[in-house]
Amino acid sequence: MEVKKSSCKNLRVQSRFSHRERARAIALSRLTSDPTLIRSTEVRQPLLEFVASFMARTPEYRKVIKSILAKARSELPDLAIPEFSEKEVKRLQSRSIVDNIPRYQAILQMMDFYLFTNLTDHPLWISDQPLVKHNEKSDPYRGNLGLLSKGIELYLPLSPTLLLGLTEPGLVKTHRVEFEIGPEHVEFSNGRQIWFSVRYVYSPKQDFGLAKEILESHPELANPDRPRVV
Repeated sequence: MEVKKSSCKNLRVQSRFSHRERARAIALSRLTSDPTLIRSTEVRQPLLEFVASFMARTPEYRKVIKSILAKARSELPDLAIPEFSEKEVKRLQSRSIVDNIPRYQAILQMMDFYLFTNLTDHPLWISDQPLVKHNEKSDPYRGNLGLLSKGIELYLPLSPTLLLGLTEPGLVKTHRVEFEIGPEHVEFSNGRQIWFSVRYVYSPKQDFGLAKEILESHPELANPDRPRVV
């Protein structure tokens, strides 16, 4: 993993917006200017598509595909699963985007939306896997980071000062959708970006002390080819 200072004056999550994605770019711009618009369906719907896209179109998703295939070859040798080239893995990813993003959107539509405003001098970081997951509830028999897992939480930094959150419906007992956050929550968000990143973490400030601490404790995170499936 590498940490980099962004040269952008206002760091934002960005994608190479095609013309079909123009509504998402407009929604992000409007929300950054006026956080109260998180209550607006006109803004939230394009954001749903935006969040769903990060479930399948990032480098991390390709790493997961490769890890699953490697695990299957190791555990099921009788199936003679072939090695896949990078081009073939990208083709699988493209197919998954077409097949799965509408399903992700349908699930995300049911989740609760929140917008967090960072009031500290420390910016929210972003990585090459910006949509991160968290769950305080453990399950001894299965994973707990699926979109339908009880207690699931998703977080996506939109700028150095805005953080989008989605949770299992009813997980947070409140009617509020806008919150202000302090140093502890910013550190939590930045820490999750480090844990979920493939190779890069970005910040508008040259201050990556937290990243260095985490990498010293967990050096395996510095390996972009670390196993995703165990």
